[in-house]
Formats: sequence, structure tokens, C-alpha cells
Amino acid sequence: MSIMLKTCLNCEQEFQAELREHRRGNAKYCCRSCSAQHRVSNIPPPEPNLCCAQCDTEFYRNTSSKKQATHGFHFCSRACKDSAQRIGGIIEIQPPHYGDGNGIHDYRKRAFEHYPHECADCGYDKHVGVLEVHHIDESRDNNAIENLVILCRNCHRLRHLDFLDEFL
Repeated sequence: MSIMLKTCLNCEQEFQAELREHRRGNAKYCCRSCSAQHRVSNIPPPEPNLCCAQCDTEFYRNTSSKKQATHGFHFCSRACKDSAQRIGGIIEIQPPHYGDGNGIHDYRKRAFEHYPHECADCGYDKHVGVLEVHHIDESRDNNAIENLVILCRNCHRLRHLDFLDEFL
């Protein structure tokens, strides 16, 4: 078995290769990982086939990834998608409660701005985070401030049980 010294095309280190492998056209790399790295580094990047809806950067996505965008917008990065979903971004992909100001989704905030941060029934005020906002007429569509009351979790459950007892 004849051996010769060769230089790896990827890492440029010298290695010993069999003469028969050299004659076959092999013996170009010192190991399999150098062969893979060299092969991958010489593959040209795919041509861009999409344009980011937020920053207009062109980028590539394969066919199956393009189909996953249910809203029809494509983004080059998560940062672009996040900025598009913020207020002032792309209206079609913003959550439904953004900017409508009809009180459907901000009744808790409005109740805490209007009423003291304590339970209206028992006066609990130790941990404000556990306080809940109750709709007096049990209709979540009626978000008028007069229909809202701040309760602790226990009193809130009791109010709902009392409401059910009226119908039983």
C-alpha cells in the first residue's frame, strides 16, 4: 500500500492518503467533516422568492414554508413579524383588540382606573393581581363602568353562584 502526503482542500492541513485513492480522484479532504463543509460552502444560496411585508427585504422560503402563512404575509425574520403586529404595523394581522377602543378588551384597566384596588364585598386588598372584575348584569357585552365591580376571587365566585341560585 503506497501512501502520499496531500493537502486538504477545506482546512489546508496535510494528511496521508493512499495512492490508489489519489488515482481515483479522491483523497481531497482529510476527513468527512471537511468534505461536507467544503461541499456546503460551495453551494450557491437560493434566489430570493419573497419580499418581507415589513422591511421589503428579499429572501428565500421553500414551497411548504410559503404555504404556512395563513394571512398571506411573509416576513424575513421574527423581529419583522413582531413589529408588523404592533400598533401602527400591518392592520390585517394585528389582534382584534388593537385600536378599536370600544371597551370590549380593556374593561379591567378601566375598572381599576375608576374604582379603588380592593374587593367591593369583603375589602381584600393585599394582592392587587388576584382581584377580578365582575360584570354586575352577567353580560360581558355590557362594559359600561357602572356595570363593573372589583372583587376578590372568592367573592367573584360567590356572586356567580348567587346568580345561578336565582334560576334554580
